[in-house]
Amino acid sequence: MNYTVGFIGCGNMGGALLNAVLQTVNPASCCVCETQPEKVVSFTEQGVALLSANEVVTQSDIVFLAVKPQVLGEVVHSFTSSLNPKKLPVFVTMAAGTTIATLESFLDTPAPVIRIMPNLPCSVGKGVILYCTNTAVSDSQKQQFFSLLSPAGLLDEIAEADIDAASVVSGCGPAFVFAFAEALANGAAACGLDKQRALLYAARTLEGAATLMEHSDKEVTDLIKAVCSPKGTTIEGVESLEKNGFATVVGNAVKASYHRTVELSQS
Repeated sequence: MNYTVGFIGCGNMGGALLNAVLQTVNPASCCVCETQPEKVVSFTEQGVALLSANEVVTQSDIVFLAVKPQVLGEVVHSFTSSLNPKKLPVFVTMAAGTTIATLESFLDTPAPVIRIMPNLPCSVGKGVILYCTNTAVSDSQKQQFFSLLSPAGLLDEIAEADIDAASVVSGCGPAFVFAFAEALANGAAACGLDKQRALLYAARTLEGAATLMEHSDKEVTDLIKAVCSPKGTTIEGVESLEKNGFATVVGNAVKASYHRTVELSQS
């Protein structure tokens, strides 16, 4: 049996990407290896095959390694003896802090490798997938990769030297945004608004502001000014954010996540 796509590991991110893949690929053309089968029931019920790691890598055109960086080496070493050098799949790694060169060393055979850093909004088609490739990836393989993941959102090629810093924005950023939305809602609740309604308003406001920022030709500072009226309500809130070190707090969160990424790459 030959499959178009295989997944080794299918947690939150792996599942989000498999959902995107299934928008363009027949479930019967996909397979997955997962040590906790209950995680993939929704996929196997659609027709995705549940296989061993050896079966996934020998029967798939492209293999997503959706496992934690701490176990990536162990997982890869478990199937390397099964690899056929004359028919290697494209390996896609999403392990934080793990370079293409590191995966190549684990594989111990020249293979096409794509390194990606996706984010959780891929699960709703609004994600960001940063990617870079080694020289073994052909144009046709890259096109297949694009076709498979285009339903997930924006795919952007980036130099590997920049991917860690960029992934802190796109990969860790959703958690920071969720925290901000929660803080907005809590503030509104303290003013008497129902919490669930406040969360809805916060989510829609963030979505609208993000869309406006993406499509506007104005600088972000000009967009802020466009919302603020002199001596009005918004400027009071903006000045409160500035007074309480909002930019510093957010910047420090980004730096902390980046430093942890660097630590993972060196472990």
